[in-house]
This record gives sequence, C-alpha cells and structure tokens, in this order.
Amino acid sequence: MGNSITKHEENQEEKEISHLSSPNSVGYESPYPGSKSFSIPTTSTATGLGNYSVWQRPHTEDIKSLMGQEAEERKKGQEGQKHSQYKAPLGIMISRQFPLALEKVAMNSKKGHDKYEKGDDWSNFRRIPNAINQYTDAIARHLMNIGEEEETELDHAASVAWNALARLQLILEKQNG
Repeated sequence: MGNSITKHEENQEEKEISHLSSPNSVGYESPYPGSKSFSIPTTSTATGLGNYSVWQRPHTEDIKSLMGQEAEERKKGQEGQKHSQYKAPLGIMISRQFPLALEKVAMNSKKGHDKYEKGDDWSNFRRIPNAINQYTDAIARHLMNIGEEEETELDHAASVAWNALARLQLILEKQNG
C-alpha cells in the first residue's frame, strides 16, 4: 500500500491534530484518500498517567476502497518486488535437485543423533575435540567403506555427505566468528 503508515507515524499525527469534538477526545485524520476524519474518545488511566487514545480500525468502506486501489495498481503492472537473485535456492536444492540424497543424509543424521546424543540438542558434532580433522578422517574412512560391518555402500555414501556437511558447517562457523 503506497499510503500505509507505521503505528509510530500514526501516533505522531494524532498528537499534531487538534481536538475535534471535545476535550476528552483525540482528532484523527485518515491518511487514506476519500476517508473521513473522526475523533477517538480518550480515557484517563487509573495510575494518573494522563489520557491515552485507542486506535480504531478503518471503516469497512475504507478497507474496500484501499483493496480496490491495490488491485488497480497491480493491473497497471506495479507488482511487488523481492530481490532473491543472490540468495541460496534452498527450496530448489531440496525439492528438485537432491530430495532423495538429502532425505538419506537426514536419516543418517537422526541415526547418529540417536547413537551419540539424546534430547533435542542436535549440536553434538560441534563439541567434538579437533572436529574438523575428525570429520575429514571420517569422510576418508567412509569413502573407503570402512566402518561398522552392517553398513552398506549407501550408508557409507550418506555418511560421507553428512561428515562433509558437518565439516563445512564448522569451517564456516569458524570463519564467520
């Protein structure tokens, strides 16, 4: 909405407008074209802090008018903007590129979580001493299919990916302070 204002701006406008109908009301002039001015009764607080005004929502006709104006603006080609060209396409990666691989890595993560840590703290990997080197070694072991006897090639592949993600996360956290 081109004419929208913040609550702070609205409060500032209310302070500037003179009392329209009585000493116990605050005048309010709508910032929206075609809307009517009105006054809002004020009430004294029990603590003696003075009068305060109570915001009232615009009349239904005003809201309908604004919605109509917004629809007209969209018809004229004035669409909203969102600058996402430099942001990571996480949704595409999850839904189109690697949904099965990421699901397998997530299940591998749950298996490791259940094995090493209980509760909702999924940060055990951050508390490993010399973690970046530990995860580098784990990647190499799983690339060579070295590990527990029951692990399949698929389990090792998921472990390589999980360890690579944990290693990368720690490197980035260290880099970013």
